[in-house]
Amino acid sequence: MYANSYTTTSSCKLACIVHELLSASLQKSSVPTYQRAWKLYQEFQRSVYHQSTISLPIFPATLALFIAYLFERNYASSTVNTYVSALGYFHRLAGLCDPTKTFYIIEMLKGYSKLCHQLDSRLPITLPILVRMLQASNDICVSQYQSYMFKAMCSMAFFAFLRIGEITVSKRNSFNSNLLQLGQVAMQCGQNGEVVSLVITFKNYKHNYNQNPFSIVLAKQLNACPVKSFLDYLLLHGPLSGPLFINQEGLPVLRSDFCKMLCSSAMQLGP
Repeated sequence: MYANSYTTTSSCKLACIVHELLSASLQKSSVPTYQRAWKLYQEFQRSVYHQSTISLPIFPATLALFIAYLFERNYASSTVNTYVSALGYFHRLAGLCDPTKTFYIIEMLKGYSKLCHQLDSRLPITLPILVRMLQASNDICVSQYQSYMFKAMCSMAFFAFLRIGEITVSKRNSFNSNLLQLGQVAMQCGQNGEVVSLVITFKNYKHNYNQNPFSIVLAKQLNACPVKSFLDYLLLHGPLSGPLFINQEGLPVLRSDFCKMLCSSAMQLGP
């Protein structure tokens, strides 16, 4: 009796470890995407087959209808490829034959990308555009602190190729391991003691599995200088530790707030 109880407890513990290891294999940013794919397939099941329960495996013919369902609803080709890949992952995880590797599914996705191909109407933020956006910050920001913070965020993101998830959080009190911290930015000084460059060290970043930290050096620039904008921001920020960019309440900058400022500054530029 005791032996059986011990065996059950031990197997449950090992099963938990199995689940933990499998969960750790996915990037945290991929989990919500996989969940959306599963939820969307459930909606397809309810809409077409009037069923809410999903059973694996998904047959290739059914997957083909799901792709057609997404095409009818004008989903982008890249999004559909991601969702189909997520469904394939669930099959491989269960040790089942992956329907996404079926020849006609692959060909359907190729056809999808051709028929849905559209030129991206969004302009990239070039250096001249960035300079004008930073000049407009005084008109769209509610305080000097917010203006300095916005300038530093934009110029450092531009020259260091930062992702928005490295300088903002999606929700209050949400954990973001990729969020840059103030301690990850070091200042390099010249012979006269003047700061001439910044060194940003990346410890956690997308796809950093088994990778060592690396650094990017930001030198002074004639226009939209990331060094000057950071030093201006730091004067008002103070020596507080924590996230690199915080609002006046001392909280990490929300993605939505940064995007609003970015859009407002872009609107100031006109057509």
